[in-house]
Amino acid sequence: MNYRYFIPTAMLVASLAFVSSAHAQGTSDWYFGKWNCTLAKSIMTIEIFRDENGVPVGRSIDQSGLVNLRLASHSASEITLLDHRFVETSSFTMRLVPKLSPKRTEGSGTIDGLADSLICAEHPATPQSISLQIFRFDKNDVAKGFQPIPGRLVAITSDGSGNTWGVNNLDEIYKYNSNTAQFERRPGLLRQIFAGGGSVWGVNHLNSVYRYSSASQSFEPIPGKLIHMVVGDNDVAWVLNGAWAIYRFDKNTQQFENIPGALRQLAGRSESNLWGLNHLGNVYHYNQWKKEFEQVPGNLKQIAADTSGNAWGINGKNEIYTYTLTSGRFVQMPGQLVQISVDSGGAVWGLNQNNNIYRFNTTTSLFERVEGVLTKIEAGNDSVWGLK
Repeated sequence: MNYRYFIPTAMLVASLAFVSSAHAQGTSDWYFGKWNCTLAKSIMTIEIFRDENGVPVGRSIDQSGLVNLRLASHSASEITLLDHRFVETSSFTMRLVPKLSPKRTEGSGTIDGLADSLICAEHPATPQSISLQIFRFDKNDVAKGFQPIPGRLVAITSDGSGNTWGVNNLDEIYKYNSNTAQFERRPGLLRQIFAGGGSVWGVNHLNSVYRYSSASQSFEPIPGKLIHMVVGDNDVAWVLNGAWAIYRFDKNTQQFENIPGALRQLAGRSESNLWGLNHLGNVYHYNQWKKEFEQVPGNLKQIAADTSGNAWGINGKNEIYTYTLTSGRFVQMPGQLVQISVDSGGAVWGLNQNNNIYRFNTTTSLFERVEGVLTKIEAGNDSVWGLK
């Protein structure tokens, strides 16, 4: 992607974990070479090689420049590299996905206490160049579980009204046709796509904004630039730009208005339950009467929200928290997840660090395992979607 956050790579700790002996080929050198990685929408290259003494070392390259990494430990299955400052609050972990070519890694990363999902691909491939297989869980036929759907996508989203959209590695746009059970090509090119409240928005490779018009059956340009968006009810859209500035789309003026504050992530389906996280993981809730974001106690790396005033989040330790109107605070729940998604009806789904699928049982107040593994999960109106 072309979206970048400024990440201090001089404070980088890197660790790589090997999870498939199929890639090791009987040696401990599976990790040597270049890896193109995305973390918090920053693009970096990690190169691992032998120094003059034959010891594995590394270097990280992004927009901040070159950072040398030194060896902490390594074995046939794992290597850990640290920057010269040994800052333990900054780290990232990569795990190889078996039987894929080019090799792809998935994991999580933390820079100065702020955690995000991490995806890397063996150079010269990039994470964005690898499309993923599509899976669908039909809530009306749960016995079938997650079933494969023809096609491959890099991103998928549901608008809360039963419509599902996606984009592939060529930025081509697709919409799911429930009658044919196929994703069908739609005009235009988008790198990211966002949906909610019955409306669909997108961003192209230049970060230019587009909104889908049901009248013209196409995506039409809207003035502005963004890197992240939340689409709520009544065609209300909230966006973040590259400087973490917050904007709200005014459908009357057809313009984006600036909202005080700085956030790196947004979640919510209505203005009455809109949440955000800043670059430190601090949590904010939107006060629609004051028209400002107010800080709420807690620290999270990911947040999701429903339409009933509830929110779910994951912290840097992958611990799960929920906020309800009755409690008025974030309460820890059993289990660990690295991704979480809430559908329009309030059902909560998630993935753990091994890509196992979980669904929250409101009767037992526990996350229960659902058969299958996924890389990404998106809880929609009548279906739950996944990519792998």
